[in-house]
Amino acid sequence: MAQESSGPKLERHRRRPAWARTGPRRESAETLVEKFLHASAQERRKNFADTARAAEFAGVSRRTIQNWIQIGEVRAVRLGRKKYFVHLDSLVNWLKELHGGH
Repeated sequence: MAQESSGPKLERHRRRPAWARTGPRRESAETLVEKFLHASAQERRKNFADTARAAEFAGVSRRTIQNWIQIGEVRAVRLGRKKYFVHLDSLVNWLKELHGGH
């Protein structure tokens, strides 16, 4: 039989993922993939970044970028098993939200 702790239960605050929040219409995953695949190399470089470049841009580690992708805060296109290309508009919006909209 499981015992209840006598102290206050600390629950981890979980935010709704960005894709589940209300607000302006978000692009579907298919639309984001299509945008990536149909873009020229120059457009891809302007609108997407691999996790290393995104991490450098945001001033965080690659693992942090991967975590943000996993929880849905930052949108990305996955190619293969491990390679992600972060949608830079999504990253900028998330950084603004983290820093209180500044």
